[in-house]
Amino acid sequence: MSVAHTAVFIVLVFSTTVWAELDRLTALKNQLTSNIGDWQSCSSDSECTALINACPFGCSFPVRKAEAKVVAKEMELYKKEHQLNCEYKCFAPEFPRCINNKCATMPKF
Repeated sequence: MSVAHTAVFIVLVFSTTVWAELDRLTALKNQLTSNIGDWQSCSSDSECTALINACPFGCSFPVRKAEAKVVAKEMELYKKEHQLNCEYKCFAPEFPRCINNKCATMPKF
């Protein structure tokens, strides 16, 4: 096998591995989302908060304040169970809002 063929093979194996891992993390994230989505319901901005470094959800994850501790614990257990090690480079904090009766985060400008 030539050097060029070896390089192409390595790139293909690496790409396949990366995509498989992304698919796995997406499936895990979707599973967790389906379990906690109802904890995001709200009627006003004051009911919402954001969990910071919410692996595997990114820099923050919006939830009702009343559910924040339970959701954070579930996320931590989920992260440990699935051996997730998320590292995020968040450049701006986000603030929680109630939009269409669902807690959401909006970037601060």
